[in-house]
Amino acid sequence: MSDKSPVMQVQHVSKSFGGVHALQDVHLDIFPGEVHAILGENGAGKSTLIKILTGVHQPDAGEIFLNGQPVRFSNTREAQERGVAAIYQEPSLFPDLDVAENIMVGRQPVRRWGINWKSMYGGAADLLSNLGLPIDPHAKARDLSVAQQQVVEIARALMAGPAFLLLDEPAA
Repeated sequence: MSDKSPVMQVQHVSKSFGGVHALQDVHLDIFPGEVHAILGENGAGKSTLIKILTGVHQPDAGEIFLNGQPVRFSNTREAQERGVAAIYQEPSLFPDLDVAENIMVGRQPVRRWGINWKSMYGGAADLLSNLGLPIDPHAKARDLSVAQQQVVEIARALMAGPAFLLLDEPAA
């Protein structure tokens, strides 16, 4: 065990939907540099936990600490601003946009007169290359395989420089 403090802690977190207990008294400590896999049957609450950690759902009970400070994200934007990003099971790419536009959505480089397209495509191409992903930044998202769509979503999340990247069902 590390002498360092955990960067994220989940203590006594519970969540119910109607009469169904999705999570009960969950505890998790994440230390710098660690990778965790949360395993369980369908319906065990894995996706619910990720959605709580990213502000999609609110816990009914318990606390979450980020770098020792209590946090409760009311939406995904707040979580992203604090360095917590997720790739969910359901694809969330915009099918009519190309790869670069999907990677940069919400973060397009702009100049006084609009989007700096050269910078956007160059930045997306550099990121894809650095990740070893042979995907054309000009390809439409709808034309990508499911696996390629997943890696574009990962690239989009990494573009934001998260402290935590949570993957929900990455093998699916």
